[in-house]
Formats: sequence, structure tokens, C-alpha cells
Amino acid sequence: VRGILVLTKKAFVQNPKFYRKLFSASHVALQARSRSTETSISVRLEDKENAKFEFFWLRDNCPCTHCYQSHTFQRQVDSLQISPESSVPVSIFADDRSIAITWSDKHESLFSFDWLKSHVTRSFISIPTSENAKFWDDWKTEDDIPSVTYSEIKSQSKGTLELMKNLYQYGFGLVTKIPPNTKAVLEISQVIGIRQNSIFGEYWEMDVKSGFGPSFTDTSYSSAHLDCHTDGSYLLNPPGIQFFHVSRYDGTGGISRFLDGWQIARQLKEEDSDTYDFLSKPNFEFYYSDTDHSFRHVSPVISLTNQGHVHQFRWNNYDRCPPLSSLPRPQLVRYHKSIQKLLNVIREPKNKIEILLEPSKMFITNNWRVMHGRTAFHGLRTLSGCYISMDDFMSRFRVLNRQSNVVDTLLNII
Repeated sequence: VRGILVLTKKAFVQNPKFYRKLFSASHVALQARSRSTETSISVRLEDKENAKFEFFWLRDNCPCTHCYQSHTFQRQVDSLQISPESSVPVSIFADDRSIAITWSDKHESLFSFDWLKSHVTRSFISIPTSENAKFWDDWKTEDDIPSVTYSEIKSQSKGTLELMKNLYQYGFGLVTKIPPNTKAVLEISQVIGIRQNSIFGEYWEMDVKSGFGPSFTDTSYSSAHLDCHTDGSYLLNPPGIQFFHVSRYDGTGGISRFLDGWQIARQLKEEDSDTYDFLSKPNFEFYYSDTDHSFRHVSPVISLTNQGHVHQFRWNNYDRCPPLSSLPRPQLVRYHKSIQKLLNVIREPKNKIEILLEPSKMFITNNWRVMHGRTAFHGLRTLSGCYISMDDFMSRFRVLNRQSNVVDTLLNII
């Protein structure tokens, strides 16, 4: 576009063919379904495709400093106060960079083409799902597993971003070369997000031999074999990120096992669609109970997005409530067959990482995807850990990506 294009509503109504031709030849094409307020602007973006913007949408989402606080990025206009009459443009000005609209209520809006483009499709980083996941293929030894060193995280933000990318894509992050006598969980968790408080505290150390640690009764506080599971299955919003660091180890056994729940879901969908469908419905109740707490939640084992991608896998057979005995026999049979099929797939050796956690290593998991467990052990084993919510993890991940000029620029906020 060279110069400024000006259009008034009156002029358009009087000669719509002329102005359609004029705007179609430029960066902006004006389209009208009728002479009523049901009009829209069509903008030709960089990919040469036109994107349509309804006038009402533009008026309701005006990004000016009167409609949005410039320092908080928060909306300041009550949408109930925007009537259909005020969504009628009186004039439209366009140049190479933006469109300026004066509305019938005399409000003036300026929309840059960059701003318009950012709202055609969302480019911010959404929560991890099976659609954008990388699966654990062809890993034969621990050396094949993606990892980041402790010093890389402490010395530069790139190390932190690499760790968080691994968590986002693979569902876990392995930190190596941790110096002795460090509170590594506290140090690394604070650069990833805000530690999430729970009934187990904000941070914990479990020393099975001496009895030091939380006073709550749970199978994980023993030295017995621990089947793979996710934490917080009984909560409406389970912990998102979980830290595992064995700060002291003097014994035998205690090999940690980590399973990819999303791969298990993928396998079930391919092998037994009926079981997959049953596990994707809220047919399961989980609970946690002690003298001071009572948590219960009914949910699917496999939670899906509206597009059918897995975004959460929750399973803990220790905390599973019995199904109601009053259910019809066919439903009870289907319930138990689904559990048996799930457990058989879980216990297959593929898609499993086994690693002996020592003081020099830390394993961090996406608890919405990765199950954890371990073999029985004898001796002294002190496990340190904490949780971070998925919301806090994603917030930090987006900010680090923004600082690296990858995606999620401030233009996408409003």
C-alpha cells in the first residue's frame, strides 16, 4: 500500500463495488454481507491469504491504552458496554503497517498487521500433549538419555531452557554431575518455577532407615517394591512437575523405574480401542485418606484434549477406590478387564527407563505423563523431592522462550 486508504461507511454504501476493488488490490480488502452492522475487514497477510476480522470483534478487542492497561496487559472495558451500534466503523484508514478505525461512538482504534496476524492463530506454547511429544525410542543405555549438567543450569539460562525443553518434549529431565552436599532440589526447582505446597510439604527428605521425613503413612515411605504410578491421582489438579534426588545412598537395590504413560495410551489405542475408550472416560475414583485428610477424585486414566490428544495420564493402583458393587455385571467386568489390560501393558519392558539414582544425578518428571516406581532396597536411602504446578512450569517455560526470541512475544498477549 502506498499512502493512506480512507473509507467511510457512507461512501462504501453508495459505491461498494468500487471500494471492494480498491481494497482488494491493496493490503486490506473490505467485505460486507449487507448494509447492516454485519461487516468485516479482510486483511492479506504475509502468506498471501486473507484473514477476516469482524467489526464487532475488533471493537471488543481494541488494544489501545484506554481499552487495555499498558503495564498490566489487562482489559479495561466492560464488553456489556459495547453495543452493536458502537461496533459500526465511521471511517477506516490503512497504510503499510496498520489499520485505523473510527467507530460510531467516536472511539478510535489502531490495529497493526502484526497484532492482527497474532490473533488469527495462537503461537504461544500450550501445555504438553501427545501431539507435540517426543517418545522414548531406541534408547539402549543411560548415555542415550538426554541430560543437562548441574553447572549448565547454574551458570546460564540456556541450560535451564534445555532442561525444560526435555521436560516438555520427553516428559522428563535428567540432571547430572551434581556436586556432593548440595540442596540440589531446592536450587534447581527455583529456576524452573514456584514450589507447590501440599500435605507432604513444600520440600521433603525421606530417610527410610532412620525414619526421618514426613509423618504421613504411604507405601513410598517404605523400602518395599514400589509399582509405577503417578502422584496425586486423587486430586482435581495433580502436581505437574516432580523432582527425585537421592542425596544419600548406601545399600543394594532401589533401582528407579520411569514409564511413559502417553506411550502406554498410544499402544492401548492401537491394540485395544475398547479398553482405550473406557480408560478415557471418568470411570475411576482415586482417594487419599489419613486422620487429618480425605481426598477423592473421579477422572479418566487417559485425559484427552478436544482434538483427541493425550494431555494427562493418571494412574495409581495403590490409591484406586473399588468400583461400586451395585454396578451392572457387564460394566464391572469391563472395568476389571480394562485394568488388567492396562497393567499388562505397564509391565512390558519397552518404554521404560531404569536408572540407579545416586547423589550426582537428579530425575525430574512431568507427572501428567510419566509414572515412577522402584525396586525394593536394603540399606540407607534418602530421597529429596518437591512439586511444581503445571501452570508455573509453563509460565516459566514461555518466558524463557520469549527471552530467547523463539515464540510467545508480547504481541500475542493482547
